[in-house]
Amino acid sequence: MSSRGAHGDELAEQEHLLRSVTYLRDLGKVDIARLIGASEDVHFAPDTVIVREGETADSLYLLARGEVELSVSVDGVERTLRRIAAPATFGEFGLLLAQRTATVRSVTEVQCWRIPRDRFERLLGERPGLGLAMARAMAGTIDRRDRERIGAPLPEPSVARSMSPPAPHHSRMARAASIAIAIAAPAALWFVAPPTGLSVTGWHIALILVGGAIAWLLEPVPDFAVALAVAAAWGATGVASPAHAFGGFATSAWVVVVAALALTASMAASGLLFRGALMFMRLFPPTHRGQVAALVLGGAVVTPLVPAVFGRIATMAPIAREISQTLGHTRQSRASAAIAFAGVLGNTMLGPIFLSGIVTNFLIIGLLPRDEALRFGWLGWLTAAAASSGLSPSWSRSPVGRSTVRAFAWESIGPLWFCSACWSGRAPCCTRAGWIAGSPA
Repeated sequence: MSSRGAHGDELAEQEHLLRSVTYLRDLGKVDIARLIGASEDVHFAPDTVIVREGETADSLYLLARGEVELSVSVDGVERTLRRIAAPATFGEFGLLLAQRTATVRSVTEVQCWRIPRDRFERLLGERPGLGLAMARAMAGTIDRRDRERIGAPLPEPSVARSMSPPAPHHSRMARAASIAIAIAAPAALWFVAPPTGLSVTGWHIALILVGGAIAWLLEPVPDFAVALAVAAAWGATGVASPAHAFGGFATSAWVVVVAALALTASMAASGLLFRGALMFMRLFPPTHRGQVAALVLGGAVVTPLVPAVFGRIATMAPIAREISQTLGHTRQSRASAAIAFAGVLGNTMLGPIFLSGIVTNFLIIGLLPRDEALRFGWLGWLTAAAASSGLSPSWSRSPVGRSTVRAFAWESIGPLWFCSACWSGRAPCCTRAGWIAGSPA
């Protein structure tokens, strides 16, 4: 089996084990992947104490291979509670209690993945609902053990209902009022003379946009509905023909852009991007320079596959944060800034080079004359754009296509060479971590 295939199987097995823990069962794929990324592969020989009763509880263990025995001390004598065989988990209470409640000893050769407690506490701060799930799971476990001890029947499983008030939502009256305000604002100014230098048609187009902005702010309906209403208003008032107002929706570039955004959203929601990034990180040395290189090269690999730059950044940001914390970098240090910048740089700067790197590229092709647009397939765009960045010799027999593509790529790629030294955290632009991290070093 290839190394990539082995990593994939390992990630799937870790996810299965994590979801076997009651209070982690409903975590999203990205949160599960973050816990997996923090795991440490540990091995134990037979008859080795893995955790000891009374010690500080600091982690959860995912038992991948082997068998372990749980025991407690009663009047100085070890009494066996039970044995656990892989695949399984142990140490769940180590995420909830200050000390270990039992001793765990390996019976055979054991392989585990150890996940530190601080990772759960960090996740708990971001997902308050996880704390309630953990409390319910702990109460359920205690109740079950008490019933088993006295031989009482177990209750029928049921789903706990939340007693929290429902989330606030806009009433029909509030939505109607918001829509009325969005319409009334431009209507009140419709017959006012336009500002100097602006035609009446331009003034009316701007007023409709103002109404749309009000609707986007008040959110009486979804954003896409407001956008369609703005275009429909342009057509209905005669400031633009319906063919012009909705013409963009009929172009192939628009269809490609929507498809690209949908693809990115589905990949991000499924955790596929996050998992792929974690697999890539593990191929590089666990050092500062190794992980900086992994972030930059990983971004370059993902860029042509995921057209939405915000999707790439949203996926890479938590990974960069986890790497920085794992390496022990303080939040406002130059090293932390270099990690953050490497993630941003790798996922943004090469976007214009690849046709599928950012959705704007498709819109630019849509603006070219038809004969020129047909010249730029994926490889044609790559060759012309790479020439402007110095990655390859200049190429293009068409001055229109060459100037358009190369100018756009150069504006985006030019800073790459100036900032490349920041990858190591030694360049002057990284002497202030605030330039990247938002606060002074």
